[in-house]
Parts: sequence; structure tokens; C-alpha cells
Amino acid sequence: MDNRAYLLALHQAPGIGGKIARKLLDYFGDIKKLWGANVTEIEEVVPTQLANAFVQYKKTVNIEKIYEHVISSGCWFITSEDGDYPNLVKEIFNPPLVIFGKGNKEILSNQCLAIVGCRKPSYYGQQMARKISSELTLSQWTIVSGLAKGIDTCAHMGCLLQQGNTIAVLGSGVDIIYPKENKKIYDEITEKGAIISEYLPGTTPVPGNFPARNRIISGLSLGVLVVEAGEKSGALITADFAMEQGRDVFALPGMVTNPYAKGTHSLIKQGAKLIEAATDIIQEYYPERLFYGNFGNSKNEQFISGVEKQLLLLIEKQPLHIDEICFLAHKTIMEISPVLLQMEMKGLIKQLPGKIYSYMID
Repeated sequence: MDNRAYLLALHQAPGIGGKIARKLLDYFGDIKKLWGANVTEIEEVVPTQLANAFVQYKKTVNIEKIYEHVISSGCWFITSEDGDYPNLVKEIFNPPLVIFGKGNKEILSNQCLAIVGCRKPSYYGQQMARKISSELTLSQWTIVSGLAKGIDTCAHMGCLLQQGNTIAVLGSGVDIIYPKENKKIYDEITEKGAIISEYLPGTTPVPGNFPARNRIISGLSLGVLVVEAGEKSGALITADFAMEQGRDVFALPGMVTNPYAKGTHSLIKQGAKLIEAATDIIQEYYPERLFYGNFGNSKNEQFISGVEKQLLLLIEKQPLHIDEICFLAHKTIMEISPVLLQMEMKGLIKQLPGKIYSYMID
């Protein structure tokens, strides 16, 4: 078996996380030398109890079986020894020794920003998560989130709407779709982005996996944006990891009466950067990429016409009745109606009951 198969087995060893695995590999210099080491030699690096447990594990583990299980699952994997392991993740505390994935692994080294939040967002939260994700995508960002219900789903969808790259980090094996109702978006991300996890294929989701996976969400990213989070939200765990990792933390303010704004407001009080639009984030990193309005960059010029840009700048502020749109755009209903229909077909807006049009919502 090659070194990568041994690294897979090391990744599965009880009590051996990424940090300890790195210490062992640095000490022995080679995975096969580590595999041939005895208890006394391993005790030079880890406590006796863990050294004994690891030696017993080496005697019983079937390395070939683990390797074949991963390959037969239809996923790829990269180890921390591989050249395509993302450099940003290497920098974090306790980086996973192995990352499993489906989709395009090359995008793991893209310029990424994470968008996270609560699972039961308000209308405002859904709208803003999709809007900001879409606009960041147009400015060449890859969006990272956790495929959970709510804000995570909106973040992925906003990116996919613009045919962009998005990465979902799971708290289960990459072959386990959770939640099940996200199967459609899971399939789309597999095709157009990447699904990744540190857990072996076939691993079912358990509560303890999700806080741990959050360090990878932030670890892949230059910054983390929190959109609606309660005082005990898992999104705040991601923000904590981001701060520990030296990443930027952004927070979108909400209504003071919204319990899911308490977490984001708390972050702002602690020093997170308050943002009101995607342009606030773009300004932090690449101000030269700022585009006119929301849809003026060259990548999207052929996708959205001039009239559509004009209407988007009106509708993005708040849902509007068609008569209000006509008035503000100085156009007739005969001129506006076919444009609005085309925008609906492109997925830019949605018609609500009563001829009211809203910007990028479910």
C-alpha cells in the first residue's frame, strides 16, 4: 500500500487528531516509519496511554479495507502531505489529516468567503444572504457554507444562481446528504462546486461533528460573514474559530426585536465588521473589483441588460408593485412587463401575489 493509504488509516486512529498526527509525522519523518515504531518510540511524542492504544490499533486495522472503502464510495481524498491540500487549512489549529470530497477539488484553494447563520432565518435574512452571496460571486469569490437549512442554503443558492463556485463542508461523510431535503442543491454543488468533509464516507451526522466541521468552514476562508444568529447559534462557533485563526469576521445587523439578530449584534459589539452590502466586504480585500451598482462587472454584462440593471437597483431595496416600478423607472407597463418576465426566467427576481416583485428570494 502507498503512503496515502497509511495516512487514511492514521486519520481513523482513535485519539489521533490532525495536530497529534502532524507531531508524529514530523518526529518520525515518514508514515511507514511511524507504522513500524514500537510503544517506547511513540511515547517520545504522545502520552503512554495513547501510545499503547495506537500500537494496538496498528495491529488490528485493515489498511487496504479502509482504502478500498473510500475509493468505492466514489469520492476523492487529499492528505496534508499532498500538494493540492489547501494552504489556508494547513494554518489552522488541528487541521484534518485527510479531506474527503466530491466535485471539483481545485476550488479548495480559491479565494473563499464563508457565509453562515441560523436555520430558521427571517425573510430579510434569506434575501440578504442570497443577495450578498450572488454579488460576491460576481466579484470572483468562492462561497463556503455548511449545507444546513436556512442561511447556509441561501448562501449556496446565491452563488449557484450566478454559476459560481461554492463549497459545502459537511458534518457527515460526503456521501451522506443532510438534511435530506437539500438533495437537489447537494447534487448541484457536486456538479458545479465541491462537497467536502473530514469524516470517512458513510459517517452519519451526529451533533458533535458540526462544531468541529465549523473550523474547516472558517479555515478555508479569508473571512466569515454571519447573517442572523441567535445567542447560542452554531454560526457563532464558526465566528469564534475565525477569530482564533486570524480571519476577518463580518456581521450583518438586523432588527433589535429579532432574536436571531442578537448573535450578530453581539459580534459587532466584540469588534466584528458591520456590513450592509457585498461591496463592504469587497472593499476590504479588492477595491479594484468594486462594480457599478450590483451587476456591472464584465463577467456579467451579457447576462443582465441595462434595463434589467436599472430595475434591480430599484427592486433590491424593497419589494415593489409593478406600478411603483413603472413610476420609478419612468416607463410604461408595456415596456416593463416583458423585462420583468425575462428577469424572472433568469432567476433574478420573483413575482409575489398582487403583482409585487421581490429580489432573489425563495
